[in-house]
Amino acid sequence: MDLKTYLAEYFPNLTLQPPLFYKWDVAIRFELGNPLMFGINKEQYMERVYYRSLQLFKALHDQEDEVLLITQAYFADKSEHKVKKLNLYSKYIKKQEPIRSLRFEILPDLDYEPTELPDPKDNMYRYWTKCRIEDLKFSQLIKAICNHDVGIKPMITHRVYFINISNSTFAPRISS
Repeated sequence: MDLKTYLAEYFPNLTLQPPLFYKWDVAIRFELGNPLMFGINKEQYMERVYYRSLQLFKALHDQEDEVLLITQAYFADKSEHKVKKLNLYSKYIKKQEPIRSLRFEILPDLDYEPTELPDPKDNMYRYWTKCRIEDLKFSQLIKAICNHDVGIKPMITHRVYFINISNSTFAPRISS
């Protein structure tokens, strides 16, 4: 499956770039945690964020659903030959087939001015694979995504997107 073709057919003119909420005609935004609670009890705050994130994920995806798991990353501090592999998938996918069929592309800097030359260090690296929800360790994956906003390990600092092929829905990066 070609990602660009799929996106063009089901999500025309959508660029996978934040804030996706404002770039699509139909979107729902949820508050995952109470910001006032964060200063009082960080652990309780994060438990609420995890719970709400997982409930939303389960509401959008059945175990048998096929999804495209997409990760977009910036590696300004690394040379191009050192970023070909992303170990994120081996931690959060149970089966080897989706990891072996991992696709990779380099997207040039999207934010440069037309009068500037794009800097290769600002390139975005996009990885994607197709798998079933049942093949994902989605609970750990969701928690690691949520942890990024508050600096808790394990954390995923990259942008992660789930496109449900089975029902053509889109779940952008979760953040608290």
